[in-house]
Amino acid sequence: MDMGAGSAAVLGLYAFKLGCEVVATELDDAVADQAEEAIAMNGAAIELRRGAFFAGHAGALDIVLFNPPYVPADVGRSRGLPLDLRAQWDGGPEGTTVIAGLLDAVALREDAPCVLMGVNRRHVPREKIEALFHDHGELELETVEPSPLGVDVYVFSTKKSPIASASSPQA
Repeated sequence: MDMGAGSAAVLGLYAFKLGCEVVATELDDAVADQAEEAIAMNGAAIELRRGAFFAGHAGALDIVLFNPPYVPADVGRSRGLPLDLRAQWDGGPEGTTVIAGLLDAVALREDAPCVLMGVNRRHVPREKIEALFHDHGELELETVEPSPLGVDVYVFSTKKSPIASASSPQA
């Protein structure tokens, strides 16, 4: 799943070109319209669902890719980020509102997809993200991969997943 596909649906298109079956979600209708155009222009068989997180998709998923909105609202407004694109950048007062919602949504799923979530640590430090995982004991944070660009990629799943079971006998 390419969650929060954005206007170009880049991750979903890349995964499709690698041979994956892809479902994408997008919350913002105008951005979803652009994503549908990009998908059609590339001739990709990607289902785009409109809505937050899993957007009602109940089918089993192997991998979820998500670059959530994580810019704290006050920071975004002070930097003049476009209000019409607020759904793309506004992570709430501390930048963690959407991230916490994602963790809630993953914890409720019947399947146990591996989730890769990118967060810029300049906006939300690792300690805040790790505190959210502490509050979600049903989730297993497998690893955090830093990048030189300031983005940390958090790899996690529910404790019922095969990757969590391999690393944690109690899962």
